[in-house]
Amino acid sequence: MSQMQLNVSDILEIEVENDTIVLRRQFKHKTFEERLAAYNGQISACDFDWGEPKGKEIL
Repeated sequence: MSQMQLNVSDILEIEVENDTIVLRRQFKHKTFEERLAAYNGQISACDFDWGEPKGKEIL
């Protein structure tokens, strides 16, 4: 379990492929709070200058 970094409460997908049992950690969506914690609670938003319009962009 430590090699796969699993916890007792993790949900696994179990499949058989080529006569081998394959265990995969089930994908878990992160909450906004979990994602925010990855950035130490700080998100910086800034404008990006794409330059002058080149075609028929709607402004």
